[in-house]
Amino acid sequence: MTEPLLNEDELNALMTGAEPSDILQSMLDKLPPYPQPDHVEVMEWGIDVISLHQDQTLVMLDDKMAAMLSEHWTAVARRDVTVFFKDHNETSFLEAMDAHDGHVVFSYEIGILGSIKVSASIELVAAYVDILLGGDGRTANTENLLSFIETRLSQKLADNLARVIEQLWRVIIPDFGVIRYVRMYRDTMDLMLNPEDYPVASVGYVVVLSDDIRGDVYFHYDRRSLASLLKKHHESTSDGIERRYSLETGQNIPMKMTLNLASCKMHVRDLLSLQPGDILPLSVPQGDPLTFSVKGKPLFLAKPGSLKGQIAAEIIERLEHD
Repeated sequence: MTEPLLNEDELNALMTGAEPSDILQSMLDKLPPYPQPDHVEVMEWGIDVISLHQDQTLVMLDDKMAAMLSEHWTAVARRDVTVFFKDHNETSFLEAMDAHDGHVVFSYEIGILGSIKVSASIELVAAYVDILLGGDGRTANTENLLSFIETRLSQKLADNLARVIEQLWRVIIPDFGVIRYVRMYRDTMDLMLNPEDYPVASVGYVVVLSDDIRGDVYFHYDRRSLASLLKKHHESTSDGIERRYSLETGQNIPMKMTLNLASCKMHVRDLLSLQPGDILPLSVPQGDPLTFSVKGKPLFLAKPGSLKGQIAAEIIERLEHD
């Protein structure tokens, strides 16, 4: 055995100046190689793993849910409320709750789908309660926590969301069953204190009450139960039935129609100089029918009038399109 080239003092000096990563790498290099399996099975996607972005049934239901939520909020607020699809997420329950901190959570049970959690931003729940109390949705709640009264009255929102979930799923599953409301959690942290982690599929929507009042709502499904339900649904329905359900869903989506009065053109300098009392010549002769359109596409000719003290229009002709 030969003498080492470095004595103990030199070794200590070098080790003192060594980076921790170098020391760690040196220790890892001395470990024996990790045993590798002789054979690796090919992974196959089972019913417990679904892709929300590709499942056509769920994609079809996105617009349906947005329309149903819009219809409900419009009826409660007594003004047009826009609701649009936001996103899909597939994660664990605890990760979903952590991502939705600052949300109220309503918990439901339904035999065919198991547990369903609905998280709604506290601002949105507070706005809902304010509307129930006769307000316009603007609230002085800045504590990011519901008051006692808001907590009690949010039960109304929980009940209505349960009905929306039932109506949505009966579009494709007539014997969906009755959903049971379990309880409300005032904050997602309440759920995380008693952790029960499982894979979830979350579908989010944005509710726009006005330019400055909006919030989101997420429906969190047990991904295993949802995947199993969808698999059974796809196996039991033919293409024709699926198309029928799709047609029925489309027919139930509310569409905003616009009555186009008339238009005119003017230079920017004239526009900037307009004053109260100025008269604008419009392009439609007096007495001519007006046009009803949907998303800019003219569908009907109509005659303007009134009904019960409100402006109304009588359809007089359907416009043909190639």
